[in-house]
Amino acid sequence: MNKTTKRILWIDFAKVLGIWLVYLGHSKIPPFAQQYIYAFHMPLFFFLSGYLEKEQSIGKTIIHNIKTLIIPYVLFYILLLLTWIPSRLVFHREILEGKSVLMELLFNPLLGIINSFGLNKPEWTIIFGASWFLITLFYMKIVHSIILKFTKEKWGTYLLCNISMIIGFLILKKYGFGTTLHITNAFMAFPFFSLAYYIKKTNPFQSDLLKIQNDPFLKLLLAAMLFLIIGFTSQYNGGVGIDAINYGKNIFIYYVTAMLGIVLIIMLSTYYKQNNIIITILSSGTLFLMALETPFRGIILRLSGFQYQELGIIVLGGVSTVAMLLTILPIKFVQKYIPVLLGGRVGSVK
Repeated sequence: MNKTTKRILWIDFAKVLGIWLVYLGHSKIPPFAQQYIYAFHMPLFFFLSGYLEKEQSIGKTIIHNIKTLIIPYVLFYILLLLTWIPSRLVFHREILEGKSVLMELLFNPLLGIINSFGLNKPEWTIIFGASWFLITLFYMKIVHSIILKFTKEKWGTYLLCNISMIIGFLILKKYGFGTTLHITNAFMAFPFFSLAYYIKKTNPFQSDLLKIQNDPFLKLLLAAMLFLIIGFTSQYNGGVGIDAINYGKNIFIYYVTAMLGIVLIIMLSTYYKQNNIIITILSSGTLFLMALETPFRGIILRLSGFQYQELGIIVLGGVSTVAMLLTILPIKFVQKYIPVLLGGRVGSVK
């Protein structure tokens, strides 16, 4: 039986705003807007995961995250396959010409489940776009648990481990370990996760942050400055992405820009001070939103007649919003009747 959980309001809002940026970033928006969003939207989710992480033994970490990440991943993958097969038969039959329908529509996509764990077989089709995030997070949590065990909350040593993670990531990248080996992605994203965990445990900037939080004008002014700085640095550094193991022109600028973006989202999220049932449901169903982003966005575009049209960023923002709102009832249904699909996550408030 699932237990209710006390919501952390700013985290709820940050997750929903972050997933909205994912929806928008995956739309056909102008390159400058996509570069802006990609500069920090996935680092934000790794940061929030680190902030929410609880210290456990290595064994318990593995078991817990198999339940909350791997099992939902496999189940969502199969669910997506059941919608992917008919969509290919109805809308994309041309890709099957001269090929084995059974191999293309069943065996290769099923084997794509294994591909996501790090086996590089290009012919095995991965149909779950968010798989890289879930597998990367799974590896990262295990690595983090191992580091915690050996550093024993010696925070200087703990933070220094981030350097070894970045070095490991650069070595793996240099020698051609691609995105299918998600441990490379895990090393790249590790600083966001571990920094959040460190901040929650030690509160190093607590007093200064509280001063800013209690001054709405100062907070808004700082947010505006961050928005402009991120705009400049994201355009200078070029396209980036943890999923593509790409930090752009300069790795230092990448990490700084990503952290500034995380701070910006958190600052905006602190304005959310009263629980809203829609935000709560969407926040607790982030996994559902990630898994079914493409189908739900596709439904809106097809029903609205916008499919294959050039659309402005405001229209696409509206499409992303409606697509997310469409998931509210399915999320509630899954939470009540199939909670294993969300790793047991709930959206109630004590």
